[in-house]
Amino acid sequence: MRALRYVLAAVVPLCVLLWTPLRPALILAFGDEVRLAARPVDPRDPFRGDYVALTFEAENMPLSAFSLLPFISLNPIHPHEGDVFYISLKKDDGKDGSGLHVPATVTSAPPPSGPY
Repeated sequence: MRALRYVLAAVVPLCVLLWTPLRPALILAFGDEVRLAARPVDPRDPFRGDYVALTFEAENMPLSAFSLLPFISLNPIHPHEGDVFYISLKKDDGKDGSGLHVPATVTSAPPPSGPY
């Protein structure tokens, strides 16, 4: 009985340490790839120096995409702080064939299917 306690005391922390890298590896192995268009921004800051920041096209949604949300119609300019929005993505098979995902709609609940 005493040996079982020592084995459990050694195995439980080992399982926790192995789960930490295993979870991202499972996402990479079994998850869907989503490609988003990115715009580089090259700000020049006197305190930070020269650096490059990336912004995604999906970050800037037109106000017309929010028309389905009931509380946005009351106050379209200022949503409440802490509100969670889900942006549905659809694959854009345009003429360049890049296969980028573009934002489709914005909802206040997770969409039933597809990436968001």
